[in-house]
Amino acid sequence: MQSVVKQGEKISRKITQIICLSRYEDRNEKTMIYEDGRILCRKLPPELMRKFRMAGITDPFKKSEN
Repeated sequence: MQSVVKQGEKISRKITQIICLSRYEDRNEKTMIYEDGRILCRKLPPELMRKFRMAGITDPFKKSEN
């Protein structure tokens, strides 16, 4: 996360990186998913996708309708 501070204005923040840390077959793995405004990887680790499905999210890259 990066904060931008301008005098006399509200602080704005933006997400600059998303990295997924996971464990697969006794190995630690990291997957860079998002950096500098670009999605780099759409294939998420199976355990993370399982958690998204449990929360009712089938496509974590799709913007919500809200």
